[in-house]
Parts: sequence; structure tokens; C-alpha cells
Amino acid sequence: MIRTPHDGQRGTTLLEALIALVVLLVGLLGMAQLQIWGVASNQGARSHSQALEIGRELTSALERLPFDDPLLAATVADPPPANFGKVLQPSGALDPTGFVSWNDGLTGSLPNVRLDTSFDKDTVDSTLPSFQRRWAVWVQSGEAAAYTRIVAVSVIFREKSFQQPREVTFLTQASNVGASVSNAAAYR
Repeated sequence: MIRTPHDGQRGTTLLEALIALVVLLVGLLGMAQLQIWGVASNQGARSHSQALEIGRELTSALERLPFDDPLLAATVADPPPANFGKVLQPSGALDPTGFVSWNDGLTGSLPNVRLDTSFDKDTVDSTLPSFQRRWAVWVQSGEAAAYTRIVAVSVIFREKSFQQPREVTFLTQASNVGASVSNAAAYR
């Protein structure tokens, strides 16, 4: 028997090639699913970052108001509720009691705050902007009322891939610097 150089070699069969393609396809489908998940997560993080920026913007505008401005009048009774500053309840329902809602007519009183018309529409209720801003003011009873007010700013938003509303909250204070200085001078 004469041996040819190809006798010891064996090529891949069609079955082996199909199995290799199936393994490759499963891996590629997994990568595609991860890509879709990554894009959705990136969009959610972008919405959250935007909500933080919008909340800081409103908080900063409220901090610059004079202490006696009507927009800083008390809206929450003393003592404040345990969830002060939260519009979104644990059940997912919105409870804006005690909150002042932003409207674009306030731009004269709160300059440098974006208009609602600059945002996209909410994915569930197209009559609302995608970012809904509110604030509440708590004034402590007694002598402290003349010196400081606590302001809670809430921004409610939805992610496109997650229909449940989410909230970011900022707490700040408005201080009556003039009253504080005169009070300190009285104790010298």
C-alpha cells in the first residue's frame, strides 16, 4: 500500500463546523444583549445626571433669594414630616402636599433656571415635562424662625427604560445674615 502525504490528515466535518458556529452565535448573542443593556443603563445614568444638574440649578436660585422673599415662605408645618423633601412616596405615588411647583412664569423671580419648555415631554403624561421640579420650605418655630429656613428641592423624572418615577432631593438653607449679625452684636 502506498501512502500519500494526506493520509494522516483529517479535515473538519460539516457537523464540527456547525457546532463551532452555534457556539460562536451564542457568544455573539450574549454580547449583543450586553450592548443593549449597556445602552439602556447609559441613558438612565444620563437622565439621573440631568436631574441632579436641574435640581442644583433650582437650589442655587432659591439660595440667592432675599430671606423675606415670598417664594421662601413656610409651606410645611413645624415639625416637618419624617420624609421632608420627598415628593415620591415609598409606594411610588406622588404626594406634592406642601410643595411649590415650578412654572415657567417664575423665571423673573428665579433667573438662570431652565424653562419647562426646554425639556422633552414625560413618557407617561405628555402634558408634563420630563423633569418636574418642586420645593418645600420649613421654618422652625420660635427664635430660629428669624434666622434660617430649610429648603427642600425635589426633581421627579422617568427613565425611558424604567417607567417607575425616580426622584432626586436637595436640602439647603436660607439664612437671614442681617439678623444673625445684629444678634451676635447684641451679645458682645
